[in-house]
Amino acid sequence: MAAQASYQIPAVENFDFSQPERWPSWIRRFERFRHASGIVGQSEESQVNTLIYSMGDKAEDILRSLDVPEADLKRYDKVKDKFEQYFVKRRNVVFERAKFNTRVQKEAESVDDFITDVYRLAEHCEFSELHNEMVRDRIVVGIKDSQLSEKMQLDRKLTLEKAVSMARQSETVKQQQAVVREGHTAHEGDSQSVDAIQKGDHRRGWRPGRQVVAGMKVNGKPPQHGKGQSPAREAISDLPQVW
Repeated sequence: MAAQASYQIPAVENFDFSQPERWPSWIRRFERFRHASGIVGQSEESQVNTLIYSMGDKAEDILRSLDVPEADLKRYDKVKDKFEQYFVKRRNVVFERAKFNTRVQKEAESVDDFITDVYRLAEHCEFSELHNEMVRDRIVVGIKDSQLSEKMQLDRKLTLEKAVSMARQSETVKQQQAVVREGHTAHEGDSQSVDAIQKGDHRRGWRPGRQVVAGMKVNGKPPQHGKGQSPAREAISDLPQVW
């Protein structure tokens, strides 16, 4: 039997204690690491130690300040809940909602990046049952495509899912149109170059097969000259005329 491929699960980055609002996203990331790495199958004390270590230096000091009972210090869920309470209570909901309500799509920002950040900001606003409506409204008024925004506002049955779909489809269509226009412009440029060459040759009086040089044979025979006309004179008369 072939041996199964093994690989090392990279550890999560340390938590940024200067941004307590990032705790929900960080702990979700840690939970995935906890399951993917197999730590979830270890003792609870070992899981607590991994959590503290992954958070960073300040985690130990904060844990001591939380007055956790000695027995709970070895229980993963209890320690996790204590950190949850510590970081959540420091969050200013009014400030979080102000950030949410002023979020607009940046000039070079993709629709997906904008929508993802709107969802992230909404996590800390405690919108409860109004969550989807608030996210929908922020997408509608915050998207940089003003025509699409107006179209969304006219839809009385607009849902969050529909708003997200419309925003993504609009961006995709615009990207495709840009590619088509670029190819059309390049084709027009090539056609104009060919036309310019042809017109330039016509203005110079170039006519294929009209130039005859003295001494040159035509069909294997010397050129015939009219009576009293020298080869040099005939050669000159057959040169292109420039007006």
